[in-house]
Amino acid sequence: MDRAFNDLSAVLVTEGHAHAGLEKELAEMRKELARLRSSQELLVSTLDAANDGIITLQYSDDSMYFNIRYVELWGIPEDQLSDMDMSKLVEFQLTQVKDPADWLACQERRRQNLDKEDLSTIELKDGRVLERHVVPQRIHGKCVGSVITFRDITKQLRYKAVLENAPPMYWVDKETETLTYANPAFCKSMGYSADELVGTNISNHDLQFESEGAVALEKRIEEAHGPVSLQSEQRGKDGTLRQVRLWAFKTRVGDKEMYVVTARDLTGRKDAEKEMRRQRALLASLINSLSDSISYRDPNGVYLGCNEAFAAQSGWSAADIVGKVASDFLSPKRAASILKYDTEVLASLQQSAYENWIEYPDGHRALLDVVRTPLRDENGQVLGVLSAARDITERKRMEEEICRAKE
Repeated sequence: MDRAFNDLSAVLVTEGHAHAGLEKELAEMRKELARLRSSQELLVSTLDAANDGIITLQYSDDSMYFNIRYVELWGIPEDQLSDMDMSKLVEFQLTQVKDPADWLACQERRRQNLDKEDLSTIELKDGRVLERHVVPQRIHGKCVGSVITFRDITKQLRYKAVLENAPPMYWVDKETETLTYANPAFCKSMGYSADELVGTNISNHDLQFESEGAVALEKRIEEAHGPVSLQSEQRGKDGTLRQVRLWAFKTRVGDKEMYVVTARDLTGRKDAEKEMRRQRALLASLINSLSDSISYRDPNGVYLGCNEAFAAQSGWSAADIVGKVASDFLSPKRAASILKYDTEVLASLQQSAYENWIEYPDGHRALLDVVRTPLRDENGQVLGVLSAARDITERKRMEEEICRAKE
């Protein structure tokens, strides 16, 4: 009896120990399960916080997972999420892409090359462009699925298009002073391809950098607290130099500081300005050689120019007359006469002619035969009034003497 009781006690103790061990094992399993759930929740939360749309495909059971950003990028309706499988997803995507055949080709390329990466772009019907990146998912070297990310690159492409179509522009690394980007307009102006320019030192092409480096530019930007403008010379591939006006500012790209520079070719403009100065000098020489007095005024009566003969009538220099009105340097009577006839010409836009007596600064009087005509530009727009006057005092005197002689 005592032995039986002792045997039963031993059994109960053994079973108690086993039960306690099982409880401990179950507790450990519960902790591990909770840890796994927490880890999964953290992973899901992390994926949902990503800026890229992410979908994972498991080949063993054709299961898939996608984050919130993926749903947003593709615009998948919430009421379709619960029963969405791969075939339905592709069917929906075909209604969203601009080129369904191209999208099907992407899907087929992935299925035929499960263990290879793939990078492509997809244009949607709403005008957005998504970058698609397929990465094989491997366990112990075996491909078990794919992780596919989608990124909206519409803004980047538009920004790139703006850069590619902008006036000559290039970027210079502040530290190395090498070109990191050159747009097509700059490449064309220099006679190089982008591959030939990028990576070269800017001092090879720009005399401003060749003589002073980036030190002077950095100083000017710091003093201006922003973009600066400066003039320089740039050497093309054929060795020719061209005058340029540069606009530059500093920015940060990643961990590097860059100078963003826009260049405008001044060579053609300077040649045009030189030719314009030559033409002006020729015109001034021509009208100053005339004995007739020439003057021209804008619609408000402000003198735009005159020759020396007109200046002599007023006692002022031609340079001092420019920018003034008649009342500033002529007698009130003559100024009123000029205003009256100019107003008539501008109203009728027709040429007019008349005779008028004037008095020179030295006191002698002269009779002028005056012709006024609208002054127009190359497009026919009225710029003011052109006045030409000839001294006919002597001719008039001779005509009167002849008339008296006949009488």
